[in-house]
Amino acid sequence: RVGRPLQDMVITRRGKDKLKEAGDQIEESSKIDKQSIIPAPSWNAKLNIDWRNDVGKTVFMRMLHWGPLIALFLIFYIGFVAATLALSWWPISTVGGFVHFSIFLFWNYSTLNNFLKAAFIGGGYLTKEWTPDVVTLFIQSDMAGHHTCSLQEELDSHLQYCSQCKGYKAPRAHHCSKCQRCVLKMDHHCPWINNCVGHRNHAYFVIFLASASTGCMHACVIIATSIYHGLNLTWYNRYAAKDSYPVVHLTISWFLVSVLAAALAAGVSVAVGILMGIQLKGIYKGMTALEDYIVSKAEHSREEEEEEGIEVTPFVFPYDLGWKSNMKEIFSGWGTAHGNGIWWPIRNGTDQFTLTKEQLRQKVAKRERARMVKIIHSYPGGWWRSIFVGIRVFLCQPISEEARVKIEMEELWMVTRGQKHWLYGKKVVSDGEESTKGWFPRRYADIVSDNENDSTSQLTIASTSQSSTEKSE
Repeated sequence: RVGRPLQDMVITRRGKDKLKEAGDQIEESSKIDKQSIIPAPSWNAKLNIDWRNDVGKTVFMRMLHWGPLIALFLIFYIGFVAATLALSWWPISTVGGFVHFSIFLFWNYSTLNNFLKAAFIGGGYLTKEWTPDVVTLFIQSDMAGHHTCSLQEELDSHLQYCSQCKGYKAPRAHHCSKCQRCVLKMDHHCPWINNCVGHRNHAYFVIFLASASTGCMHACVIIATSIYHGLNLTWYNRYAAKDSYPVVHLTISWFLVSVLAAALAAGVSVAVGILMGIQLKGIYKGMTALEDYIVSKAEHSREEEEEEGIEVTPFVFPYDLGWKSNMKEIFSGWGTAHGNGIWWPIRNGTDQFTLTKEQLRQKVAKRERARMVKIIHSYPGGWWRSIFVGIRVFLCQPISEEARVKIEMEELWMVTRGQKHWLYGKKVVSDGEESTKGWFPRRYADIVSDNENDSTSQLTIASTSQSSTEKSE
């Protein structure tokens, strides 16, 4: 075992009240001092950074996507309209006008600069066919004198294997189906930057959100004030003292352009502000969106086991170093990421593999809950073709960018999750075939009986054996 994690201390608790007390104790333990933090080890990360191949696209090519194109349009359109209106009634020849316009230009610059950095740098990719430096790893983690199984089994018990990248996943890394790579400390794939948010660009992304939401609020004030004074210009000319009011001349076309810009700025400010709040909440807790989901599943499964009278061990998230340290980890470098993205500072009582071992445990539980289904009707795949399946199926699609896969009659699929109208699973294939996974309509599948399930288990075993062979190679 790696170190002496808190998971080794089995605590017996009965009832929801005791479970809540344990949760409160864990929450209280999140107030961590520096003595409770174990620095990141100096183990070899084995990262081969190749900017040309890792980034995969130049800035120009990455911008040729609907997400970045819409984002750039909003940045330039709202900025241009607000700047033009601001100069019309508060010229930069005055001190106040100069300061005001400089602040607004700063929001525009910060938004565009951090947007491009987040899009170009990306979250950082794990080297394909990555395997940890096992010699150094075993010696420094005190595993060499304790493991009684093979090196392959030792690795499999601590790290997940990515069949697409033909290598192991580093702690906190996840495979992105859009980027087709494992991303370091992946938070999510953002279509607006056409890239993943992760280890290398997390700070740039959050600063972009903060600048965009603040700049749009500023633009809303400028445009709303301009529209108000433009609509009431006749009244000001008749009753107000000369030079006591801003003069804003709005033609019909500029009025419509201004109203549209104000509406877009308000919408962006609210939407981006909510997303920024979610990001800051995650940074406060030291966890990404994916890790938050993993931790919630870990707590829920332990609560269910407790209700069944099973001895449970509270899960302790290893990367929550206290809110101050969590914030410094992201923002202290002015956007530059700390560490190598492989090995991390952790809480005392946990180890570098606490989270990955929990993920492996959840995968075993997911496989136990999986159900075999047989396809009873073909589906060509894709988002829009589901409208021919049914209007409800089309409208109630999963909120996910995962593929809507093609299925053929008589195929067997192993389903791990689902919704009312959709199922998510992996195609059961024989040895040597490449499997696919994704969403498909629920009505086009039928649950396989136990007898049929037993007869098809050999296919699943063959597929698993193929993955093991790939690892060994």
